Amino acid sequence: MMKGRSPSKVTYFVSWRNWTDRILFNVIQTIIAKNFLKKDKQELDKYVSLCNDLVCRFSPVHAEIYDFPSSIPCTATESMLIPDDLSVRCPALKWRTYFGLPYINLLGRETILNAPCWKTEEVGDTIAIQLTESVFEDIPSEQREKVVEYFEESVAPEIRAELGRGFLFRPYHASEKYDRKKKLVPEFPITELFGKNLPEEFEHGL
Repeated sequence: MMKGRSPSKVTYFVSWRNWTDRILFNVIQTIIAKNFLKKDKQELDKYVSLCNDLVCRFSPVHAEIYDFPSSIPCTATESMLIPDDLSVRCPALKWRTYFGLPYINLLGRETILNAPCWKTEEVGDTIAIQLTESVFEDIPSEQREKVVEYFEESVAPEIRAELGRGFLFRPYHASEKYDRKKKLVPEFPITELFGKNLPEEFEHGL
């Protein structure tokens, strides 16, 4: 798949950086032609299986599969290839989202597994939630909102009262004006993830 023979069905991008003065979440991204996946349901199943294998191999803290043109704009960067800063907010829910251990600790294993969506399953060290059967279906806004509200209601009442509505899984355009302190995010094992300690000025902001 990665050989890129013409006409290529797949492109991929890997960003793996470890700057001395910044904490950056790294990303592995694959992009596959929609027409190829639509040709046969088995092709989509094989692609999801590939993503499951990658999740099992790399144990990401967060991963997602989505149809990019119809996706909610939810990135705080100018480029889709630069990953969200997960220490600031939880990204809006896409078609299929994999939650790693920091999110499992934040939300609770049983809470994620019982989310009111089309499918949930454990994949390696993560739990995947899938909103609809096919990535090419339009995801009704009511369905997405139902899942978001389910997770918000699962949070302790005192936290909900302090933060107000909209502190989990909201698209970037709906949250960019909010103070980062008003977002609920997991605690990430910084040294384990990045191989270094977090500078003091960043540590107080998380």
